[in-house]
Amino acid sequence: CDWSSDVCSSDLALLRPRLDVDVERARAARSVTIRGDATALYERWRDAGWASQTFGGAPVEIVDEVPGRRLEWRTKRRGAYRAGASLTLGAAPANRGTQARLAVHLDGPLAPAVAAFSRPLGASPAQLAMETLRAFKALAETGEIPKAVRS
Repeated sequence: CDWSSDVCSSDLALLRPRLDVDVERARAARSVTIRGDATALYERWRDAGWASQTFGGAPVEIVDEVPGRRLEWRTKRRGAYRAGASLTLGAAPANRGTQARLAVHLDGPLAPAVAAFSRPLGASPAQLAMETLRAFKALAETGEIPKAVRS
């Protein structure tokens, strides 16, 4: 898919969540605009190990890479399901920085069940994509990731 069709299909999928889960796959994608150059953001993502951080520090392997534009990875763990994700970077409208799109998926016979049971724990594919992008945006723009402080 090219950048424009990828965004359009993800927007449609987000409007109809039932399309995000089928017999052996659960998936979701989220996008955010980040102030900064796509190449610099890509290098920061790759060098800091954000691919692994998407899945709680699980070991990952890179399966596809277009430097400065796209990175795809999956967990090395093999079992009843396997997690994977891709980060796509492109120019944001009106020169407002970089549009970052993170797509997260679970594959395998137990993927839909794992996604359903993960939702209340904050670990569904949609929640992983949203929280990972939110943290990365904060780090890229401010140099730190905000943490909630309990009183």
